[in-house]
Amino acid sequence: MDPVLGVALLGAVGASIVAAFFRTDARRRRRRDRAWDIAATKLGITRGQSVPGNPKLSGSIDGFATDVWLHTTPASSRQDWVTTYEIAMPPGLPPFRVVARRAFISTDVLDQTTGDPGFDSRLVVDSEFDWASRLRESLRREIVELFETHFDVVMTGETLRATRAGYETDAATLIETTRRLVRIAKSLVAAL
Repeated sequence: MDPVLGVALLGAVGASIVAAFFRTDARRRRRRDRAWDIAATKLGITRGQSVPGNPKLSGSIDGFATDVWLHTTPASSRQDWVTTYEIAMPPGLPPFRVVARRAFISTDVLDQTTGDPGFDSRLVVDSEFDWASRLRESLRREIVELFETHFDVVMTGETLRATRAGYETDAATLIETTRRLVRIAKSLVAAL
């Protein structure tokens, strides 16, 4: 085979692979953008951008300030996509913090128990307020499930935030996860 023809053929194959990658990436972005548009419409909140190219949903759902955004986070030597859901808790709640027991390091916190081994073995409730005993069993189960399905959960008197690994492209997941966090926030406010 002629070397010039071989180089041309190799260049054509390389260009085809690069073009296929960009077409796939563009399709994935269109699918993601469509899902975020549908979620914003169904949730009744606004779709914008957290940074150029990364979608963000913002607004109020049942009186709770709600934000959902897609971003990257440093993970060892590379960056990974994550989707973060955040619900602002109303002012005036007693101070509290709930963390996963596996992440529990400090000994300078209260560890309230509820008498529910499924909850108490997984989570630490740090509060001087008798917070834990006010939780219904169904709410305790929902909180445990939230911690088990999201790799990073922050639950305090100011915010309820859950982060999922990945680049969310499914409208139903965006809607259900957002509604779930609002439901948990509403239940916490009612219990406290």
